Amino acid sequence: MAKLPWILLAFLAGLSQALHFEPFSVSSLPPISFDDATPTTQASGKNSRGPLISKSTSTFIENAINEWDSTGLSVAVVQRDAAVTDSSHPGWRIEYGSYGVASTHCEPSPPGNTRIMKKNPITPDTLFAIASNSKLFLAISVGLLVSNETLAADFRRSRGVELGWRTKMRDIFGPDLWQLWDEDAERGATIQDLLSHRIGLPRHDYSGVQRTGGLEEMIRTLQHLRPSATFRETFQYNNLMYETLSYLPTLLLNQTYESYIAQHLFEPLNMTSSTYSVAQVELHSDAKESAWPHRDLSAHMAQGHLADKRDFTRGVNGTLKAIVPYFWSPGKEKTWAGAGGVITSARDLSTWVAMLLNGGRHPFTNATIVPPEVIDFVAHGRSVAAGKADFPELSPSTYGAGQFRYSYRGTEIIEHGGNNPGFKSQVARFPEHGLGVVTLSNDGEQGGFVLEAAKWRIVDELVFGAGAGAKRKDAGKKAKGDGFVNWTSRYHKLWDAYKKSKKDGAMVPPSPRVPPSKPFSQLSRRRYAHVTYGSLTPCRVPPNPLDDSHSSSALLAHEGNNPQQPLLTEDTLGSRPRQEYENPHANCTAVLSLPSTRRILAFASDGTGNDVPETYITPFQRTFGTHLLLRHWSGDLFNVSVVWTNDDRRAELGLDYRVGGNAGAARRRAEFGEGVGLGYGVGEKLDSEDEGAMMWTLDESFTVEWVTGADGGEEGLAFRDGFWGKEGLDSREPEGWGRDGAEVWFEAQV
Repeated sequence: MAKLPWILLAFLAGLSQALHFEPFSVSSLPPISFDDATPTTQASGKNSRGPLISKSTSTFIENAINEWDSTGLSVAVVQRDAAVTDSSHPGWRIEYGSYGVASTHCEPSPPGNTRIMKKNPITPDTLFAIASNSKLFLAISVGLLVSNETLAADFRRSRGVELGWRTKMRDIFGPDLWQLWDEDAERGATIQDLLSHRIGLPRHDYSGVQRTGGLEEMIRTLQHLRPSATFRETFQYNNLMYETLSYLPTLLLNQTYESYIAQHLFEPLNMTSSTYSVAQVELHSDAKESAWPHRDLSAHMAQGHLADKRDFTRGVNGTLKAIVPYFWSPGKEKTWAGAGGVITSARDLSTWVAMLLNGGRHPFTNATIVPPEVIDFVAHGRSVAAGKADFPELSPSTYGAGQFRYSYRGTEIIEHGGNNPGFKSQVARFPEHGLGVVTLSNDGEQGGFVLEAAKWRIVDELVFGAGAGAKRKDAGKKAKGDGFVNWTSRYHKLWDAYKKSKKDGAMVPPSPRVPPSKPFSQLSRRRYAHVTYGSLTPCRVPPNPLDDSHSSSALLAHEGNNPQQPLLTEDTLGSRPRQEYENPHANCTAVLSLPSTRRILAFASDGTGNDVPETYITPFQRTFGTHLLLRHWSGDLFNVSVVWTNDDRRAELGLDYRVGGNAGAARRRAEFGEGVGLGYGVGEKLDSEDEGAMMWTLDESFTVEWVTGADGGEEGLAFRDGFWGKEGLDSREPEGWGRDGAEVWFEAQV
């Protein structure tokens, strides 16, 4: 199949066709009904020349949300207009469109009564995680640092070199801290190289481990990451480089990155609802950071949504659910801040994009927030992101610093997208027209298609005069039809092709499978380690893992009840020896008993019939994963899936509706009132799963070669076939087998 267009790449990770919008489905609670106050559109801001978001555009967006089974969309449109004299935004037309649902919660009611599931509408002040749209904040922060004359003078005196965009990272961090696999990149990489994604490294996103040494420790581990291209050979999107640069305020000013952004960008622009703090926005967090001076914003935070149990390889679309609690737990977002940590609203971003259009000056006061040369520098394309246009209206695309730059129907666009679990964003500006468009979605599946279609609809109407009988400004003649490009139809075709490719690409293993060169039990008696990626301790799954009579034991262990309840019993093992399923490096009984593990195994085994391969599971707490699931393919090869779940986190916070008689029950009584049926009591068997839990990305699979050391050589796990996140036209896979052919090599620790 031909490669899918580059414009879709930001949306394909984690997308899904949702069957239903089911934020909750809790059988143990009284019946739930939705109230009639379903939100639709909230537009604000009068304009001197008619609406920026027309009635027909609002109708289009509402229809798109329904067509894609999406949740909601927040839109902000700004345009320079000297005729506007409104004191709150002089010289600018600003309008907001708010569509759909931000979050849901149960309204309190007397015990035994039908409970109302209240829908909270999206407003201009609803908060969204904007993911990689955070990168421009990072890029501009670097510009502010290199523009600081006092800092530059101090740097020149202490380091003997100039501080600027072309300063080498080795001169900033020193040769002990800054080390890379590729010596050319280690010696030559500059700030600009990191910002423009031309360092030679693939994503390596799964190396996102929480480190006690924070950003400095993360930077020290970069040397162990294998590149997929030579230095400056090709564009390869890489979050780690933006995380690396977020260490600069700490290194140069002894100030955290988050506080630097707040001081120099959020506060001067009056972006009072913008933050990096998960504790500040997480409704279910007990930890409010005293060091963060701003108010509690949890009431404004949208719930992100993903498709639970999606598996396109089996044709399973999954069910769209709210992610409760928020994807990151408080404190764990700090390393990710520079690459994707901003949480903000359409209202705050309207001021942000207007500042960018205004050359770095505050759009309403004209005070300089960012030097204009910094705005120009970060927007200037330096890497070729896409050398070929995928549609006739588009041009090839370049990447500067936190921004893509290309043309649409002959007019230039500078933009960036964002994609975090449960959220998608797009912030675009059209400098020739003084126009900015912000679209934010709390649908991490198909919300990307909705927000892109909405963006193009607004641009077609405002820039190209599309509409009934309109003249096309790019053609100087009457348009065929109404002048709108039918992006929605294109996205449906591309999306259908993507799902089909996943299903068609699911290879059937040989029958019978060839056993590996060493017994299966040896794999599960090892610990495997990589300096950057951390360690793996595979737990071998017994033949009948869900047949034990203690399925609630690990769930209750979160409350301190019998965490050592046996799982490796005759029920689960059959006639196989227990010692073949024990790993001396891990408490596999605890791992296999976890609610998350049990749900993963139940879904993974569904539909396999009698052909159940040898399976291993290991905890894998990373930025985009919680578990690795290994299933034997044949010989020494295994399929591996990186799975993210929140079952265990929900149980810790008392959000699992199946468990009663513990702290979780107390929390739910406080939320719903006394007398509410709370489901299972202590020690009761769980016959159903937590309906609010999420399991994601099971259909994103790679290959692991188990290098058994059967020939007397080294033993380890060689991850391949895309695990490292390779991109770029000129990037390459490693050649060979074993360690030589590994994208990431985990060495066995005997």
